[in-house]
Amino acid sequence: MRRVEITALLSPKIKLALKALLDLDSETIDSAWRACRERERGYFVHRLKQAPTGKVREIHTPQPAVYQVQQKILKRVLYSLPVSRAAFGGVPKRSHLDAARVHLQQAGEILQTDVVNAFAETSYARISKCLRKQIKPMLWAFSLNREERKVVVGWLTHLMVINPERGRFPRLPLGTPTSLAVFNIVWTDLDSDILHLCHKLSPDSPVRYTRYVDDLSFSHDQQIHEELLPRLTRALTDYGYELNTSKTRRAPRDEAIIHGLCWNDGQLDLPDASILHLAQRAHRLRALLFGAPTTREWSEAAQLLRELDYLTHEVYGGGLIPNGLMIPDELRALIKSHQHRPARWADELWG
Repeated sequence: MRRVEITALLSPKIKLALKALLDLDSETIDSAWRACRERERGYFVHRLKQAPTGKVREIHTPQPAVYQVQQKILKRVLYSLPVSRAAFGGVPKRSHLDAARVHLQQAGEILQTDVVNAFAETSYARISKCLRKQIKPMLWAFSLNREERKVVVGWLTHLMVINPERGRFPRLPLGTPTSLAVFNIVWTDLDSDILHLCHKLSPDSPVRYTRYVDDLSFSHDQQIHEELLPRLTRALTDYGYELNTSKTRRAPRDEAIIHGLCWNDGQLDLPDASILHLAQRAHRLRALLFGAPTTREWSEAAQLLRELDYLTHEVYGGGLIPNGLMIPDELRALIKSHQHRPARWADELWG
């Protein structure tokens, strides 16, 4: 099906449907649509070099009008659509801890892998096809014909993609509010096929499967069937994705680390290296805060406090917290008294 052109003018009927669907005014809709026609499609582009590989990753931060529209698309459209029970990244009330717990709380073998350039391979065509299928009932309420529904879906899709630096077709960006939710919707059918494959290979005791963005994890009480990996590779190929064999690894439960977590003494735990890293950060910030901290250092302290509170509550609950991760009450109060607007949580940028 032919793609909706980004230069197309929106008819009054289409604009009325978008206003009602997203609860937005005409000015914001027009402003975001104009931004989409620019070379960078209404994004600020940041290029970050990753150590130690030196690979450059592009992060796209939406301009205010585009960001406002994306937030509405996320909350009023994407979050209303069904996602796979295997999806944990970018899904409200699910987290990487929940995904890790699925595999680590039971002894056995764990297989982990991921997808090569997952967002870059998620194109405009793939997104619009999935959205047309999912939100068709939602658009019937606006009495739109087939062509008009296509324009609405095309408009929504254009507001969530970028032009790649190299390549012909718009694709899913890193750094926007909508990308994780869109990726989950695109993967709904593929997740279903993978879950079916896990059941087919071991019908009496199915292989457990979770996906955190593009990180795929499998576990079983016994050894994982050798056919899982080749069949998984074929399934991904059928959907236009490629498995990253260089990052594929198997391990028994007691040696595995999933999403930065391990299993220790009958509970989820942070690996020693992670505890040491967090403790070193906390120690350095304690020293900074008793000097003359800058605004940036107060912000860094507040971010670390949020991370520690989240991890200690979710991982350790009311149990014993490792030495070095405890923040004294007086220092906690001092940080909170200087706390400004919270920094954006890491999930919003990348899983």
